[in-house]
Amino acid sequence: MPGLRSSTTIAFSFAVGCFDPSATIGAACERTGDCGDGQDCRHGLCGRCGDGHRQVGEACFADPESLDSVGATARMVVSNLIGKGRADVVVLDAQELTWWQRKAALAPVEVSLAQPGTAVAIGELDGAFPREVVIGHRSALSVMAVDDAGLRPRGEVAVDGDVQDVAVLEVQGGEGRIAWTPGDESGRIDIVDGAGTLVGSISVGSQPRFASTFDYDGDAWLDLAVTAGPPARLSVLRGDPSGLIAGPSVALPAAPAAIAPYDRDGRAGFAVVFGDGGLALVAASRAGELFVQQPLDEPLGLAEPRVITAVDANVDGSLDLLVGGPRELRLLPSEAGAFGFDVAFADRGASALAAARDGVLPTADLFVFDDGKFVRLQGER
Repeated sequence: MPGLRSSTTIAFSFAVGCFDPSATIGAACERTGDCGDGQDCRHGLCGRCGDGHRQVGEACFADPESLDSVGATARMVVSNLIGKGRADVVVLDAQELTWWQRKAALAPVEVSLAQPGTAVAIGELDGAFPREVVIGHRSALSVMAVDDAGLRPRGEVAVDGDVQDVAVLEVQGGEGRIAWTPGDESGRIDIVDGAGTLVGSISVGSQPRFASTFDYDGDAWLDLAVTAGPPARLSVLRGDPSGLIAGPSVALPAAPAAIAPYDRDGRAGFAVVFGDGGLALVAASRAGELFVQQPLDEPLGLAEPRVITAVDANVDGSLDLLVGGPRELRLLPSEAGAFGFDVAFADRGASALAAARDGVLPTADLFVFDDGKFVRLQGER
């Protein structure tokens, strides 16, 4: 069972230069005393984050790069929008959509919205790249497409209710669908095609919120993970030609603050963080059913956790967890199915976060929305 082996909180350093010239970086060692000033002995080698000599199991990031100032609230999604091997970042504020193309220098494409946006998703609606951006509004869904000039409106459809969450359900070689919910007591989730025609509807319980889209059962149809309650439940709705059908579901011990897909041992699952800072993993059995594994031995200690994402930050083949709240951002590295020391990013909080990885590079970039600022923590190359 997973557990916290240590509750030690370590201030995370972003420094990338100014090292002691007498340091023995890269030298073999048995203990920290064998290394130069400010170094650690890990995995039999002397080193430290930012020295260019990455060690196995080490998570290193460059100095935070401030990208932009946005409004007080934001939604963020990472996806390969144009099909060139790099995941782009799309940030939705109430009145503006910003598309950050991940190149050597991030160049924003900003689009003013005719009406306030409430939710955003990216996916293939016509079965081919580039993908489309779908924005939820009050009583409407709008679609934006990529062209030589950036992003342009492709169409808008009226819907019955204010859009709380939206997702694009892609189908390999076929046209995608849009799922949306008002997130109210009705528990209704509607599915429309790219032209806005209603093709299906399903209810999963009161106040549904979308957690993620992924192919849970490997049938080439994207499925939708949804939380609902009270009572708190996590459900996987399976995609099929009719829209969405009921799939596996599991009761949660409390209302979740945030959920992220978290695969272990080749099986789909989820990491769930609760309002009290507790953390649990939801795993899938060999039969495809969901069950809650034993929660971690002790809470994370975050006062108000709001967001969570999974990323292999230390390039050891295991997914780690990044959890954020208004005043804190923490990384929990995973090793052999257990979570180790708790790394605290100094002076950094998060109300939205995402991780993006280039296909040709092992390291990941972290994108953090914090107190009206949008910053990138670039993984050490």
